[in-house]
Amino acid sequence: MSPDTDAAPAVGPLLPILATIGWIITGAILLIPALFSPMLAAGGFSIWSTLLLVGLLSSPVLCFLSTVGSWLIWGTTRQHRGGAARTFRGIIYLLPLIGILTAFIGYAGIELICSGELDCVP
Repeated sequence: MSPDTDAAPAVGPLLPILATIGWIITGAILLIPALFSPMLAAGGFSIWSTLLLVGLLSSPVLCFLSTVGSWLIWGTTRQHRGGAARTFRGIIYLLPLIGILTAFIGYAGIELICSGELDCVP
């Protein structure tokens, strides 16, 4: 029995490839609302419009960071199959959801609480 058979096989690059393709496409699509998001300041500021603005501006940045980070983390943890390495890789893969959820919460607050007004005080 050789000493190589005891080691677990390395984790394949399928998830970083899928994350790269998905977040590059999503980041390119999210650049359009991010470019128009400064116009939200013309309508006034509330906590909801601020959340929407921060979510729209941070989403393409988080997509880029997740794309780069997924390859860095995969490269350093590909020999580890444990739960901690898998959880850490999953957090990096899902990082852009923070910006998307922040924008969604801001939009929902503007529509539901402020009735579409950007400068309301709840």
